[in-house]
Amino acid sequence: MRERAGDDGVVEREIKRSRVTVWTPERPNIAPDDVVTFQGLMAGAVDGNIFLQATGVERAEESSDELL
Repeated sequence: MRERAGDDGVVEREIKRSRVTVWTPERPNIAPDDVVTFQGLMAGAVDGNIFLQATGVERAEESSDELL
């Protein structure tokens, strides 16, 4: 996610979605629209393609539209 404030003080947020391969013995208990945190996140690129892998994933806590 990227944030920037305009000249009028309004904060604009840009969110880019990416697929992440999670290497765990069991399927994580998350839904497609859940906000999550990744453990052991690794990134790489080959021929302009970005690859993201992690060793764990958990649902993140949310309160008042702000990520804790």
